[in-house]
Amino acid sequence: MGTSKLSNNKTVRDAVRGCPLFLQFPADKVDYILGRSRLIDLAEGEFLVQQGDPAKEFFLVTEGELKLATSSSSGQEKILHIIHPGQTFAEVLMFLNKPQFPASVEALIGSQVISFTNDLYKGLLSESIDACFGLLGEFALRNRQLVGEIEALTLYNATFRVVQYLLKEIPSNQNTAASVKLRARKNVIALRLAITPETLSRILSKLKRDGIIQVSDKEVILKNIDWMRKFVADA
Repeated sequence: MGTSKLSNNKTVRDAVRGCPLFLQFPADKVDYILGRSRLIDLAEGEFLVQQGDPAKEFFLVTEGELKLATSSSSGQEKILHIIHPGQTFAEVLMFLNKPQFPASVEALIGSQVISFTNDLYKGLLSESIDACFGLLGEFALRNRQLVGEIEALTLYNATFRVVQYLLKEIPSNQNTAASVKLRARKNVIALRLAITPETLSRILSKLKRDGIIQVSDKEVILKNIDWMRKFVADA
């Protein structure tokens, strides 16, 4: 794991300024935070944090892909979330007393994240009512999205989950054939959708036979988006 301080990295600065957690802060406050944060490089398979570690910071992904996963006492892994560039994680933990990371975070491919200190961020929040309300709004939105994910996992069948997953990877106004790059290995996607890798393969194969999609190793071409949207809407 390589770490470095942030100084005049425009790409990183733009990523932070566009992040919902920082939208309510003026530019000088964002620069202040960046000057006291770390840029962390992770190799594929490297862990950023382990389940049970003290949670004194939160993170923004700028490159790559990471997974949040827990392990049972028997060693069985449950993937909770796949984190992509532009997404933050672990920020809710800063409001708990003596917080610990409830899951391990591992890089699925070479990745880069920014680490922000909880105490620093909370200090800036205490100076801005607008930032506090902005953060509450972001948490409310995420909660609504989480409820939707839980409903999809509990109320709908495996084919629905796969089709919905693919549709989420394209713009909502996309109507013509679109290419979806599988940003995680298929076994990871299957675990995230609470199905077996074999079930995922069978569903993809059937959709391919029906002319709905075309599948290659790490890419899926959505050929009949209208059918897919109708399938999800009618479920």
